[in-house]
Amino acid sequence: MFKKLFSSIEHKDIIRGFLNEVLGLDVRTEDIFIKNPYSIESYKEGVKKTEETEAVNDDELDTKLRQIVRDVTLSIIDLADVTIEMQLAKPKNFLKRMHYYLDETYTGNYNVDVGENDTLYSSLKPVVALNVLDFNFFKDDRALRTFTYRDDETRESLESGIRETLVAEQATMARPLKQIGFFELKKSKTKDEAVANWRDFIKTGIPNPGASPAILEAAKIVQYHRLAPEEREVIDTLEKTLATSHAVYLNMKEEAHAEGHAEGHAEGHAEGSRETREEIAERMLRMENPLPLKDISALTSIGETELTDLQTRILS
Repeated sequence: MFKKLFSSIEHKDIIRGFLNEVLGLDVRTEDIFIKNPYSIESYKEGVKKTEETEAVNDDELDTKLRQIVRDVTLSIIDLADVTIEMQLAKPKNFLKRMHYYLDETYTGNYNVDVGENDTLYSSLKPVVALNVLDFNFFKDDRALRTFTYRDDETRESLESGIRETLVAEQATMARPLKQIGFFELKKSKTKDEAVANWRDFIKTGIPNPGASPAILEAAKIVQYHRLAPEEREVIDTLEKTLATSHAVYLNMKEEAHAEGHAEGHAEGHAEGSRETREEIAERMLRMENPLPLKDISALTSIGETELTDLQTRILS
């Protein structure tokens, strides 16, 4: 689910919210490029290939398949490359591995599309590597911390220390070349409520009161995937039906407008659309374990009182 939320093209608003609220990266949605987008097909292919070519037990297969969907790798135009990795348990040589992946990402842009007047290194971009950990790594109770290159004596950042000597276009460099972050989900201490909200949501899938729109949107997706298959089918049918109904309505309205009968067609659409919603509501109420009435009401726009009456008729 973590991979799906943070590396799916259709969820860029969620990605943007996370980058802004946790890492302080003020980016535009249109500037986010997902280098390894989520694909259930690639996961299925990995399962099939591993089972066909290697004699592995379930634990080994699980480990290999996690590697297929290991990282979230984002490229933010003119700003940085960002990698986000979820770790449920401390792997062997964790710090060495973390440095390796960060440097691999950093050098991945080396000599890419270098122009005639550029140096070999001009294509390199800053890298932010965030490790989301479901285990205790550092000694204190801070949930989020970041590391950059700093002067051992003055604690001044490398970029700040040399800024006056940089050429004009480099002097505006907003980010360190390399930044490593650790987001420990088991730790309670945070300076920012937004960070605490993301920590709690990633742990539970449930948004805190006052959570950001990005978290609320992510929570809808998590809730949807927690439903039973037949419940998801009903919701999918509802969305497709309403979308189709809306498209038909727009077409009818356009035709009616040409004929001077728009009002009558709009009334017909409204009535037909309601009949469709009531049919879907009835299907949802007849399920073995129906959703709460408030959820059915939110999905169908039919009031809870009317749904109660409909449920009474079904039971009788």
